[in-house]
Amino acid sequence: MYDNVTQQFSLPVLIPATADQQEGVATFEQELGAPAPVRCFKDSDLKDAAKHMTEAEALHFHAVIALTHALQNPSDTIALRKMLPLMRHIGFVGLSRALSRD
Repeated sequence: MYDNVTQQFSLPVLIPATADQQEGVATFEQELGAPAPVRCFKDSDLKDAAKHMTEAEALHFHAVIALTHALQNPSDTIALRKMLPLMRHIGFVGLSRALSRD
C-alpha cells in the first residue's frame, strides 16, 4: 500500500513522474500530446515542498486540497465558499460556476 495523501485512492492527486516512478499515464498537461508518466502524490512529497514550489504551484495545490475538502462533505458550505474563489483564481472557471449553482 502507498503512503498517499488521499485515503484509499478515493481522489488521487496525480503528479508528473519519472519513468522509474511511473504508476500510470495522463494527458492533463498536454491534451493533444502523448500521454506522460504520472504517479500519486504521497505524504512524503510534502517534506520541504514549500521550498520547491513556485507561488503558482502552491496556489494550485492549495486549491486542489480545498476542492478535496469540499467534495468530502458537499453540505459543508464553508468549505465550498473557501474552494470556489481558489478554483476561479487558478482557472477552473467552469467547475466553480457549476458548483456555485447548487
